[in-house]
Amino acid sequence: MKDPNALYITMMKSRAVTEKIVQRFDLQKAYGTKTLTDTLNVLESVSRIGAGKDGVLAIEVDDRVPERAAALANAYVDELNKFMQTLALTEAAQRRKFFETQLKSAKDRLTDAELLLDRTPNTSLQYMDARRNLKFEESVYEVLVKQFEIAKLDESKDSPLIQVLDKAITPEKKSKPKRTVIVALSMTFAFLVSVLWLFFREKFVKSGRLHELRMRLGIEK
Repeated sequence: MKDPNALYITMMKSRAVTEKIVQRFDLQKAYGTKTLTDTLNVLESVSRIGAGKDGVLAIEVDDRVPERAAALANAYVDELNKFMQTLALTEAAQRRKFFETQLKSAKDRLTDAELLLDRTPNTSLQYMDARRNLKFEESVYEVLVKQFEIAKLDESKDSPLIQVLDKAITPEKKSKPKRTVIVALSMTFAFLVSVLWLFFREKFVKSGRLHELRMRLGIEK
């Protein structure tokens, strides 16, 4: 493929991989979701998987438990490797498996041919046939051995290889919510409360009921 990283990202986001992660960490209970689909949606929303210009894949997961956040990020790679092992055999692997099966049969036939030659008197016509048959089975076996070794070599070349540069570690500080956002929201809330207080204070001052307002708000007893 022109972009193998795109394939890896798609696989890690697939249901086949994410369901394994959900089951592995019992995320339905951890997230408090009712259905598996809801759990998968939450996992997707807290996970970010992408590739940089350098071709290196990066996986980030947000979780309220720091240790679980790191474990989930690492689990994506673990489950991807397991998933890839269960995929359909490659063409080279199919050839390797075919020749492996044929080798077993050829070895059995070769053994039978050797036993037949040993039991046949070397002065008979049957002995000549048995000898020719043994030579034939030996030639077939040698060809299959060579083809089997070639298929194994091709299979090793076709096997995808994923190298982990840096395993995810437990975060030392929160990524969410952002402190600046909390401060901004707090200031906005405080401003709105102040505005409302001034509005009602002015209203009650004009009506001569400021003491009643203070009593309601608990400012005075």
